[in-house]
Amino acid sequence: MNKFLQNTIIFFGILAIINAYFFYIVYENYFVQYERIDKNYTTYLLSDSHGLPIAKYSEKYDFYNFSAASDSYVDMRRKLQYLIDNSKIQRLILTVDEHNLSQYRNYSNNIDRSNYFATVDDYNSIFDYITGQYIERYIPLINPKSRDIIKIYFQPRRTASGPTVLWNEFDANEKEAFTQQRIDKQFTNSGRSQLQLEALREIINICNQNNIELIGLKYPLTKEYLNGIKDSSFRADSILISKKIKVCDFSTLYENQDSLFANQDHLNERGGQLFTEVLFEKCVKE
Repeated sequence: MNKFLQNTIIFFGILAIINAYFFYIVYENYFVQYERIDKNYTTYLLSDSHGLPIAKYSEKYDFYNFSAASDSYVDMRRKLQYLIDNSKIQRLILTVDEHNLSQYRNYSNNIDRSNYFATVDDYNSIFDYITGQYIERYIPLINPKSRDIIKIYFQPRRTASGPTVLWNEFDANEKEAFTQQRIDKQFTNSGRSQLQLEALREIINICNQNNIELIGLKYPLTKEYLNGIKDSSFRADSILISKKIKVCDFSTLYENQDSLFANQDHLNERGGQLFTEVLFEKCVKE
């Protein structure tokens, strides 16, 4: 074996080892939790970060919380098809909050992670399929989000900061400022995302074709957020209502109970625990 070939093999061998190490870091800190799913339930909840406070409290009421921060309707459609192929799903509870059809979900999402649940039919070409399923997943430095995970992993560990400040501990001016920041992010563009709208309609069609009961869900919001959005809603709920699909609207449920919120539009742990029981009794329980 000539020297050049030997050096080339050694070089690529080292690259493979480094890549494998980076993949392990990304998988353990980014992919594994997203891909974890109990397939033995008949009722599943799909939503973005608004579903996280429900945590595992749902399992007490016999439905599975399959929510993930930043999930878009494209991600949820992929998850739904996976559940149909691999679980006993009979009922789907789907978030239809004011922001879910926002165009910001076109770039703030989990497309790189929900590739795990996708099939070849979800891609425009075989090249896109190979890129999404294999190249971006198994070569972490190609995926910008994976690169960020690696950077964070190697940063010095910061000492724990003070206790988390809950929504009821802010004054009126702070609440208004934080609320406006969130609204500016979610409702920057005036029109609905056609990509998310198409994915939502596909979710509805998939449920119809597979005899899955679909229920829309609107999460509790603070008074400040409700006042701030006014007529800014992209009305994902109206798509379901037009199809005569049940929508459970809890947006005003805790509007005067700030102690149950972590911020302007997310419940805290206690709020999530209490809301899970309400959700079951008024929306899920047969």
